[in-house]
Amino acid sequence: LRDVPYIPFGGAYWHAMWWPWLKNFYGEWDGIAWGTPYDTLWIDQDLKAEMGY
Repeated sequence: LRDVPYIPFGGAYWHAMWWPWLKNFYGEWDGIAWGTPYDTLWIDQDLKAEMGY
C-alpha cells in the first residue's frame, strides 16, 4: 500500500450533470478534487439564450 497514490472508496450513486451551454466540460468528476481547469470552461451565451435561460 505504500506505493499506491490513493485508494478510491465506493460510495453512493454519482450523477454527473451539467448545462449544455457549459462548453469544454465533459462530466469529469474525479479530477475536481485535484483541480479541474475551470479557466478552460466557457459559456455559450447564444445557446443558453436559445434554450430560454
